[in-house]
Amino acid sequence: MSRISTALIWAVALSVLASAPGSVYGADEMGRRIARPESFESYDPALTELLQKQIAGIEAEPDNGDLHGELGLIYEANFLWPLAYESYRRAAELLEDDSRWRFHLAVATWEVGEPSTAVELFKSVPSDDVDFTAALQRRGLAQLELGDYAAAQESFEKLIEIESDRPEGWTGLGETQLRQRDYPAAVEALERAVQIDPLYRAARYQLGQAYRGVGRLEDAERELQAGVNAATRYVPDTLTEKMEQYGVFLSLRLEQAGAALRNGDRETAVRILEESAAEYSENVTVLNNLAVAYLQAGRLESARELLEQARTISDQRFSTYINLSSWAMRSDKPLEALAFADEAVRRGPKSSQTHATRARILNQLGRLPEAAESLETAVALDRDDPQMLMALAGLRRYLGDLEASLVLYREISERWPQNFQGQLQRARLAAALRYSDEAATALERAREIEPANPAVIELSQYLEGDTRDN
Repeated sequence: MSRISTALIWAVALSVLASAPGSVYGADEMGRRIARPESFESYDPALTELLQKQIAGIEAEPDNGDLHGELGLIYEANFLWPLAYESYRRAAELLEDDSRWRFHLAVATWEVGEPSTAVELFKSVPSDDVDFTAALQRRGLAQLELGDYAAAQESFEKLIEIESDRPEGWTGLGETQLRQRDYPAAVEALERAVQIDPLYRAARYQLGQAYRGVGRLEDAERELQAGVNAATRYVPDTLTEKMEQYGVFLSLRLEQAGAALRNGDRETAVRILEESAAEYSENVTVLNNLAVAYLQAGRLESARELLEQARTISDQRFSTYINLSSWAMRSDKPLEALAFADEAVRRGPKSSQTHATRARILNQLGRLPEAAESLETAVALDRDDPQMLMALAGLRRYLGDLEASLVLYREISERWPQNFQGQLQRARLAAALRYSDEAATALERAREIEPANPAVIELSQYLEGDTRDN
């Protein structure tokens, strides 16, 4: 979609959304709005703490669209839709070209009762965007709600065209045909959905309805029973995993388990996560976290089983493939690990984690130029991770590109002046390239951080000797 057509959609959408329900703004109505509750009294203390921390961050950076968007994710995870809507609207205003927040604004717009406007916003997600399939499904469901069956069918057929091996498109198409009482066509679509994923209850329930429509009553009873307590499963978008972790009770458990793992208490972490998995049996984030705990505890087969379960529930989560890659490396299967890493990159091309994972495996396989290329991509996506920059600098140095390596060490030592290794490696490389003044300055900074470090003393003696020789 062109920039002009997107802008036109915005002009229409925002004029409608201006009167949407639930608008709750903080101070400075004209420009720097923050969506916040009128009172926190009825909120869980953990949710209050999470919200107040995020709001304080926005108060410090009121024009940071991502901070507004993440506040919206917290509201969405806890079903506070009017507040989520306001947060996403602000994020989308500040970051017009970022379709992630426009997508979530569309979701919240639908939830606050404006499905027709939501459809237009879903349409504004470009066809080459990583979230396009998620937008197609939601768009189709909103069109169903509006009774626009022809448009809904078109949306679901497009989703099937792109991802025919997912059940959501077939399920949506089947529901559209059910609404129009085209029961034979609905049976065909929904049987395909159930064939792809026999555990998807929504597809099973609707297939039962379709069977009833064609007079297959015994089959209908079986499928309706299998679909009890069905819920719509949404195609995941870029921010699904992050949003899920903001669900207050679940996020506390995940935080506790993470802290236990960091402290080496794997038994406690596994216990917390197993309890969570029993309650949230189809939550891919929980399954992935438990798999990581199993991996760290050496329970490789248990981890693999969970990750396969997570992959069955949603095959689009790049984190599942990152963890499968870790499983394969721990199982001494490096080529399989690389294949999983490639799949992670395919599902998360905008995630630095996926490219960094691929780089680590390539490095272990001895394919260093390819590893450097993947790490370059990871750093381009997230330049705020000093460890990734350090890894790239070291790899560039090993490959003989000393000037490129020094540029990276300069960036690390300037942005993170207390990073001892950054200062030390800058000093060493500058000395090797005969940049004596730079080497002396970086060495002095390293000495201030760790004056008794043997590497500092050794390099100092080397530089002093080099100076005498010259």
